[in-house]
Amino acid sequence: MANMPPQTQALAHSALKGAQAASVLVVPIYLISMIRHRTFSVRQLMRTSILGTTAGAGLGAGFGFFKVKDIPEVAVDAKVQKLVSCS
Repeated sequence: MANMPPQTQALAHSALKGAQAASVLVVPIYLISMIRHRTFSVRQLMRTSILGTTAGAGLGAGFGFFKVKDIPEVAVDAKVQKLVSCS
């Protein structure tokens, strides 16, 4: 990932954050829904989890794109360097 442009790295980071947030939220919401309806399917749980995580990554990438598109490349590079130094 080190050879990617700063905008792409920031976009990938936003997509990852969105996927992580969605995966944390979707599964408990699905399980609560299944308890209320008294039905449970592992296949449906996995499908919901995968689709929710994919949707979260898409939303995160979209938010990241709109957040980064108007910022100068120097500022984005500084943010990416800050992310790299924290991890």
